[in-house]
Amino acid sequence: MIDIYTAARKLYKAYYGPKQLPVSNRHAGAKGAPLITPGGRGTARSAGHADMLGLNWEGAVNLVRKYLYFTDWLNAKFAWIVAFLIVPMLCIMIWEIVLRYFFNAPSLWAYEISLFLYGGYIALGGAYTHLTGGHVNVDIIWVRLSPRRRALLDILTSGFAFLFLGVLFWASLNITISAWQIGETTMTHWGPIYYPLRTTLPVACFLFLMQVVAKLIRDIAILIQGEDIFPVRETLI
Repeated sequence: MIDIYTAARKLYKAYYGPKQLPVSNRHAGAKGAPLITPGGRGTARSAGHADMLGLNWEGAVNLVRKYLYFTDWLNAKFAWIVAFLIVPMLCIMIWEIVLRYFFNAPSLWAYEISLFLYGGYIALGGAYTHLTGGHVNVDIIWVRLSPRRRALLDILTSGFAFLFLGVLFWASLNITISAWQIGETTMTHWGPIYYPLRTTLPVACFLFLMQVVAKLIRDIAILIQGEDIFPVRETLI
């Protein structure tokens, strides 16, 4: 598949010509005058076509870069906020331990509240974990491949992520909407509202899908260029 792409790229360069270098007004003054290019010589007409194509390509690249940086920033900031959920969860668990084992008076609410906080903590942190490459990966074969082949393998297997997250997002969104409409509560003696926790799942799936798209774009860029031209900024991780 790499060979097919390389052949197509060479054909594209042969047809449109390589990107031109800056030339003086003396060279560009005459119509059809030869222009200096990285790989040879061309005409003013073909160079103008290439310039117009280059502007469109540059705009598309800038748009892609903005999407990638925004997605990385959003999931990093979201994870930074969600990380603080661990603090009230620990406080609640310590409080419950003291009441249960020192005063023999366990509460009705501590277990469920800590469960809600932990559920949101795990679900909403998935996209950031994907951003940092922290998910479990069976890389027995993957680590032996070149960057391009790794990117190709990641592209081929990304369909499973889109399928799983897409189905989970749609199903959880319908359940969440229904939970808000009926005011769903848990089936316990305390019976707290349940729909805030349900809301975290479709939100988490949406953020995760955004990050999977970002990873797919980076893999495609690596497959084309042979290197990561849109690296994740170190300040985010």
